[in-house]
Amino acid sequence: MTKSASARAAGCQTTCLPPGELGAADLRQIVGQNLRHWREFVNYPLKSVANQLGVSISVCSQWENGHRFPTFKHLIAVARVINCSVSCLFCPHFKMQLAARRHTAKFAECKK
Repeated sequence: MTKSASARAAGCQTTCLPPGELGAADLRQIVGQNLRHWREFVNYPLKSVANQLGVSISVCSQWENGHRFPTFKHLIAVARVINCSVSCLFCPHFKMQLAARRHTAKFAECKK
């Protein structure tokens, strides 16, 4: 499977950057921003997400701010809560995908 095909299979709508081109700090920022974008997209308070994941609000906040990186166990839990693949959490285009979902949902409502 090609890189773009595997990205689409994982739920990504665009080709993501290969991990080798990003440093650890970049990945922490991307995952944190994606978690925050999703949380804002579904209008969840930070406390609710932290409770669902079994972590403190402080830890969840540190993830979102890129100060800490979730363990693999927590990445899997986040992906389940968000309903996406773990690889999508690393996608720098995640916010655009959420915007597309919102637009598609609003379009579907308008057609009713």
